[in-house]
Formats: sequence, structure tokens, C-alpha cells
Amino acid sequence: MNHAQKYLAQANRQIAELVVQIASQRVIVRHAIAMGQGSEMAESLLNALERSLRIFEKHRVLILGQRIAISAPPSRKTLHPSDNRHSASNAKNSDENQIAAIQRKAKTKARDQGKSDQLP
Repeated sequence: MNHAQKYLAQANRQIAELVVQIASQRVIVRHAIAMGQGSEMAESLLNALERSLRIFEKHRVLILGQRIAISAPPSRKTLHPSDNRHSASNAKNSDENQIAAIQRKAKTKARDQGKSDQLP
């Protein structure tokens, strides 16, 4: 396992742990509200956990972007320099599309997790 794979695995573990902590903290916030207790501190912690999750998700995307860049095959040699720019632009768009898809998947997972927390 290379360094990028190790970093990706670590980021995935941290994201998974944060998702669990966020779910637990949501329960604590709901309980405090239901009991008529102050929930400011619990809500503040929940917000901090959610911000941390967004940061780790961005970090994961960065790692994936670097893995894609490293594993990309060398571009073909062409006769005209503008052909290389076009190929680089297409590769960049492809990488950006993959990263956007990963971000959408992470947001959907987080949103679905939040919905499942709201079930009785």
C-alpha cells in the first residue's frame, strides 16, 4: 500500500468516525431540546463536528485528486502544441468530474445519515 492509499484509508476512517459522532451528537441535541434543557453547547459541538466533516471530505477529495494525477498515463506526443493543451484540458475536466461525483456521493451519504437519525 503506497502513501496515497494510506492517507486515503485514514481519511475514510476519520470521515466514518465523524459521521458516527455527528449522529450521536444529533441525538444528544434532540434529547436536550425535548427535555427543555439548554442545547447551546450540544449544538455548538454538533456544528464543530459538521465543519470538521466538511474539512475531512475536502481533504479526501484532495487525496483522490492527487491519486488521479499520479496514476494518469503520460499524455501522447502530438505534432502541434495546441493539441497538448486540449488533452490537458480534457484530463482536467475528467478529474474535476470524478471529484464532483465523489463530493455528491459524500453529501448524499451525510444527508441520508441525517435523515436516518431523525427516525423514531
